[in-house]
Amino acid sequence: MDKTVSQILQIEHFSFHIQNQPYCIPLEHIHEVIPAPYITKIPSHNEFVKGIINYRGIIVELLDFPLFLGFDEPVNSFTKIIIYKKENLLKGILIGKKVRILRGLIQTFPLPILFKNMPNSLLIQQVLWDEHTLFYELNMNHHLFS
Repeated sequence: MDKTVSQILQIEHFSFHIQNQPYCIPLEHIHEVIPAPYITKIPSHNEFVKGIINYRGIIVELLDFPLFLGFDEPVNSFTKIIIYKKENLLKGILIGKKVRILRGLIQTFPLPILFKNMPNSLLIQQVLWDEHTLFYELNMNHHLFS
């Protein structure tokens, strides 16, 4: 896809908000979205690893995405976890509670030049517009998700 101009694409994404900022992930990357279960804290060299969870008998490392963005959001009964597969391993991303599926025709835009110079700009693949909201599509190849 040419990233220099906007395009209208048929997409299916899962969207969520962190501190009122909307993000999304293509559904093809998502294994399941679950309520946050008990999280076991573990010592880790990565400060963004919240801990591990037991997902259907499989131990899954859990990334704290709000913390990565600089927010300390408490885990509660509304918190969701995205389970995704990376190189045959299941991993989890802690996200907020406001979630929905984006389906249909969405306009995509390349990242603005100013955004490309911001810290963590490699985290964002592109910007999506659904006539109501701008969403930042996460780059699932970013080192945070590896």
